[in-house]
Amino acid sequence: MSKADNLIVVAYPIVIIQEHENGEQVRKHKKKRINKKWLKRYGTYCEMLDPGEVVLVDGQLLMSRRTYNKLKQMERKENG
Repeated sequence: MSKADNLIVVAYPIVIIQEHENGEQVRKHKKKRINKKWLKRYGTYCEMLDPGEVVLVDGQLLMSRRTYNKLKQMERKENG
């Protein structure tokens, strides 16, 4: 994330979270070969934010890239 991607709203820095983060596997197996198959079949846990959802954590606003782009568009329309 570059400094150009940061927008400050009401003195809170915005942090854009990744859309798809590699999380913990849903099911694990002790054998590597079967574990790879289970990873493909069952996937990973992934905590995502709903579109338009913003969360304030430790003085930072967390949001997805889509929400950030919508916020920038609204700001451009207001400033004209």
